[in-house]
Amino acid sequence: MNDLSTPSDLASQTPDHPPAAIQSPRTALAGVLLCVLAALGYSTVNACLRKLAVDCDQTLVIFIKETVAVVAVGPWLAWHAWHGRRLLPRGGALLVLALAGLITQLGGNLANLWALGVIGLAVALPVMSGTNLVATAVLGRIFLGERVSRQTLLAIGLLFVSIALLCLAAPRASQAIGTGPSWVLATLATGAACMAGVVYAGLVVVIRRNVTADTPTTVVVFLITAMGTVSLGPWLAVRRGPDLLANVPLSTLGLILLAGVLNLLSFLAITKGLQWTAAARANTIMTTQVVLGAAVGVTVFGEPASLWLLLGVCLTIAGMILIGREVKAEPETPETPI
Repeated sequence: MNDLSTPSDLASQTPDHPPAAIQSPRTALAGVLLCVLAALGYSTVNACLRKLAVDCDQTLVIFIKETVAVVAVGPWLAWHAWHGRRLLPRGGALLVLALAGLITQLGGNLANLWALGVIGLAVALPVMSGTNLVATAVLGRIFLGERVSRQTLLAIGLLFVSIALLCLAAPRASQAIGTGPSWVLATLATGAACMAGVVYAGLVVVIRRNVTADTPTTVVVFLITAMGTVSLGPWLAVRRGPDLLANVPLSTLGLILLAGVLNLLSFLAITKGLQWTAAARANTIMTTQVVLGAAVGVTVFGEPASLWLLLGVCLTIAGMILIGREVKAEPETPETPI
C-alpha cells in the first residue's frame, strides 16, 4: 500500500465492510478514534516517505514497503486457501486487478514518491489528493454511472483551483529541496503527483467493477501490493545485484519498514473505523492528512511556506470535505491508495 495514500475506497467494495451501523455512542466513539489513528498513521507514513524520497533508492523503498503487506497478509490467505476456501476473484477479474496493481505501483506509487523528492510533502500531497478526488468523481461518473451533484461539481472546481495554486508554489519548493530552481522539473513533478492521483482513482474504479462480494478486502490488498513485489524485485536484482540491502543503512531500512507497517495498520484502522462511524465523518477526519502533511513539510523538512501554498491547501481541504459529505448511503474509505 501507499501513503495516502492510500490508496482509497477499497473497504466499501467487499464483504468485510458492510454499511456502517452506529450501534451505540461507545461504538461510534471507537470508530472516530480509529479514523483519527488512521489519519495520524498515514501522516507518519507520508513523513517517512518524504525523508526516504531524498535519501534512498525510491524503487527499493516501494519494493520493501509493499513487501511488508505481502508478508503480513500472505500467510493468512495461504492458511484459508489450505483449508479449501476460494478467495481470489475469478478469471478475467483477477487479471484486470493484477494489471491495475501493476499500474498502481509503477504509475502511482513510484510517481508519487518521485514527486515527494522533488517538490516536497507540502505541495505534492495536496496535489495528489485533490487530483485523486476529481478523477474519482469523473471516472465514477463515466464508468460506474455515479451521480455527480452540484456540491460535487463545486468541490471539483475548488480542487482544480487548488491544484493550479499549488503549481505556482512548486518551483520554490523544488529549489528549497535542492533539486534546482527549474520550473520545468517542478512542473514535471507536479504532473507526476497528478498522475498518481489519477492512477489511484482508476484503481478504485477497477475494484468497484471487478471485486465481488465473495472477495475479502485482504485479498485485494495482497494482490495490489504483491504486484509491487514481483515487478520491482527482479528489476532491483538486475540493477543492484542479489544483495539488495548491502549498502542500505539500518536506520534507513528501519524507516522503510516503519512506513510499511504503519501503512498496513492504518489501513486496518480505517477499515474497522468505517464499520462503526459514518463515511462522511471518516472522510472529514482523513482530510487532516493534508493539513499535517503541509505542516510537517514546512516545519520539519524546511519546505517554503507561501501564499500560494496556504491557499492551495485550504482549497484542497474545502473540496475534500465537500466531496466527503456527499457520501451518505454507503461507507467509502478516504482516498488512500494501496
